[in-house]
Amino acid sequence: MRAIRLGPILRYDTVVDKVWHGFALMVTSDNGSDYSTVPTIEVEWDATFGAIDTDFAEKLNITDHRHDNSDLVHSFTRKGERIHTYDSRDGSQAFWRFKLEVPLAERGQEIFYSVNNGPEHSFWVPAVNEQMNWVGHSCNGFSSGVDPKPFNGPGKKADITDEADQWAHA
Repeated sequence: MRAIRLGPILRYDTVVDKVWHGFALMVTSDNGSDYSTVPTIEVEWDATFGAIDTDFAEKLNITDHRHDNSDLVHSFTRKGERIHTYDSRDGSQAFWRFKLEVPLAERGQEIFYSVNNGPEHSFWVPAVNEQMNWVGHSCNGFSSGVDPKPFNGPGKKADITDEADQWAHA
């Protein structure tokens, strides 16, 4: 069990050789966390969007499976890498990084992920022939003296989605 303070949040890095590269970051409070096992992230997406080259799948440890007789999905699991420890007034905080590599397909894909079988989150990657559009937010609410509540939950995402819909229909 981990006391999650922030995340997981995503960072897009690049697209190389038709593969989307990014990272997920999670911050945990050391007080109340059990680190006997390293946190892991499970990533999966619809396998009907295209086959993955066998050599590439083996290199990234991508496997195929079904959930409850549903469609076939591609998936992989990655262990977190503890990249930093921050000593704050609230105690020490551990920063965990997870490397994500997702092959692009003929259509845009929704990618689902969860840390340690926790709540499921998702993001989209473009089709192999589409441009990548993304939005960033500069404050994560992790600074001392900042109330993190306005930065949590679906509020910001809903605001951005609503505004994007307005642009698309203008």
